[in-house]
Amino acid sequence: MYYSPNPISKTSNYLLLKNALFISGGALKAGNMLIKDGKVFSFPNNTDNLSKIKTIDARGLICMPGIVDIHTHFRLKLGEHNYNSDDFESGTKAALSCGITCVADFTDQDPGDSFLSGIKKRIKDAKKSYCDYSFHCIVPSFSKMKNFSLEVKKAADSGAFTFKIFTAYSKRGLMLSSREIRQMLKEAKRNKAAVFVHAEKEEDIEKNSLKYANLKKKNPMKAFPFIRSEVTELNAVKEVIKLNEDIKAKLYFVHISSPLSAAEIKKASERMPVRAETCPQYLIFSDKIYSKKDAYLYSCCPPVRSPNASLKLWDFLNKGVLSAVSTDSCGFSVKMKKSWGGDLDKLYMGISSAQFLFPLIYTFGVRKKRITLERLKALCCENPAKFAGFSKKGFLKKGYDADFFLFDPKECFFVSKKSLLNSCGYSVYEGFKLWGKVKKVFLRGKIAYDGGKVFKPMGAYVKRTPPFFNSR
Repeated sequence: MYYSPNPISKTSNYLLLKNALFISGGALKAGNMLIKDGKVFSFPNNTDNLSKIKTIDARGLICMPGIVDIHTHFRLKLGEHNYNSDDFESGTKAALSCGITCVADFTDQDPGDSFLSGIKKRIKDAKKSYCDYSFHCIVPSFSKMKNFSLEVKKAADSGAFTFKIFTAYSKRGLMLSSREIRQMLKEAKRNKAAVFVHAEKEEDIEKNSLKYANLKKKNPMKAFPFIRSEVTELNAVKEVIKLNEDIKAKLYFVHISSPLSAAEIKKASERMPVRAETCPQYLIFSDKIYSKKDAYLYSCCPPVRSPNASLKLWDFLNKGVLSAVSTDSCGFSVKMKKSWGGDLDKLYMGISSAQFLFPLIYTFGVRKKRITLERLKALCCENPAKFAGFSKKGFLKKGYDADFFLFDPKECFFVSKKSLLNSCGYSVYEGFKLWGKVKKVFLRGKIAYDGGKVFKPMGAYVKRTPPFFNSR
C-alpha cells in the first residue's frame, strides 16, 4: 500500500512502526505500518516525510496481529465466595505478555437471571483487565427464565452474539436437555448468533465411572482418561450436530481433544455452519502424564489423549479440519489442586495456559513444520476474531484496532516459576524451552508490554457483531 507524500501536520496521535517483518502470502516481507488514533492507518513504502512522528524500529522482529483468545476462565465462580486462582488482573497480565490483546470469557449468572445482568456483573469483574475483553453468555437450564427468546434478543442487540451450552454438569445446573438445546439453536439462528458447545456426554461419563470404579479408587488419575473417554466427547458432538440438522445455526465446539470428534465436525461442516477449536494441552501433552506423581496438576476436561491423537490434531489444524486454537486458560493454585484428596469428583479441572499460547504453538507447530506461521496467524488471530464477532480485531488492516506484537523468532527462553505472571504459582510447562520471544505488545496503538515490563491495565469491553464462519 502506497502512502501519500503529503506531510502530516499534527503528529501526536500517530505512531510509525518501521522495518518490521509482516506475514504476507506465505512469506515474510519487510515493511512499515502507520497508526493513527489507535487504528491501523496505512502501510507506507516511503517514510521520509514521517520523521517527526514517534517511531519504533522493529528491524529483525516479526509483527503479528494481537492474538484473540476466545476461551478463557478468569475469576471463574465455583461456589459461594469460591473462585479459581486467576482473576482478570493476573490472567490478562499473563496473556498480554505473550501477545494476547483480546479475550472472550463467560458470564456466570444464575438460572433465571438475564444475560444482560450476567454481562454487567462480569464487566465489573474485568475492570482491571490488561486486554480488551467480551463475554459469551452461559446458558444454564432456562426453565426459570420468564421470556428466554426476549433475553437472547436483548443480549444480541447489546453486542453479545455468542451463547455457551453444556451437555454435562447437570449437578451444577448447566446441562441442557435436547429440547432446550434445540430452542437455543433456533434463537441463535433467529438472532444471527453462534452457539458454543462444551461437548461431553454425561450419561457416558457416568457409565464409565461405574465401569472403571476399581481403577478410579486405586489410581484415579489413570482412570480419568477412561472415564471421560474420546467416545464421551464424540457422542456429545454427534448429538448436538443431529439436533442442528434442520436448524443450521452456527455451532462452535470448544476444546476438542479427539480426532474422532474433529472428523465428525468436518463432515457436518459440509451441511451446516460449524467450526471447532483445540487447545495447547491437547497438542503438546499425551495421556502419559496421568502416570506422573503430580498428574492431578495436569487435570482438565476433557482429558488429553494419546500421542497419536496429538499428532492428528496438528494435522487437522494444518488442513483446516480444526479452525482455531484457544487456551481454555483456567488456573488453580497447587493448594486448590491438592485439596482433591484423591477423590476425582473433587478435583479442580483446568490449566493456566494464557502466558504461553503463542510460544507453545510457534515452538511445537511452526518450528516443527506442522503448521506455517501464516497458518498460526489464522488459527490464533484471524479466525477466532471472526468466530466470536470481533469485527475490528485479529487483522492488521486499515481501520482495524492497532493491536499487535513483535517477536524475535531466533530468541528462546525457558518456562520458569520465577517468571510466571499468573496467580497459580506453578506451570505445567515448567522447564520447557520455547522459541519466539515476545518483545513488545501494543493495544489500540499504545505500548502495553515492553521487554518484560507490563504497563498499567487499559483493557476495554468490546461490543461484537454477528459471528462470521467463512474461514477455516
